[in-house]
Amino acid sequence: MVETSDKVKKIEEEISNFLYNWSFLQRTRAPSPAILNQFIFNPVLTQSEIRERSNFSIAKVYKELNGLVNMKLIKKERNSFSNEVLYSMERIDIALVNYMVGNAEKLIDWIPKFKEMKHLLRKNKSKLEYLNGYGEIAKWTNFFSNILKFYELSYQILMNIKEELEQKGTF
Repeated sequence: MVETSDKVKKIEEEISNFLYNWSFLQRTRAPSPAILNQFIFNPVLTQSEIRERSNFSIAKVYKELNGLVNMKLIKKERNSFSNEVLYSMERIDIALVNYMVGNAEKLIDWIPKFKEMKHLLRKNKSKLEYLNGYGEIAKWTNFFSNILKFYELSYQILMNIKEELEQKGTF
């Protein structure tokens, strides 16, 4: 860990608080953005350093770090000399691309489910029309199906960006 002065820590904390409250990250209101911000200032940190900087409990930091590792926003590795677990983020652009790809993949998983819903709707159209439910259900199913098409296109674009970064050797 690099020792920093109290003045530098205060500036880091102000920037971290700004980023945490930034509208893009504000939607989640989870500790993850506050923890992720720590990597902007220090690319390699231990769990105890993150806990000290974030003022979250050990359990909360552990849970959030595992979540960030699973989302491929940060990496976890063991220092072979000290046997200490280190968490790192090489570059924020790579982390964000991985994060967006992961989110898009979760949404794309719904495409077959909505196709099945549409099929079942068509199959049961007369029953649902009799109950005055077909129109509203069909409207919302089509609405979400169209949104998923947008995410599928976004996913393809993100995969192209990721592939470009991989070819440049930045992954």
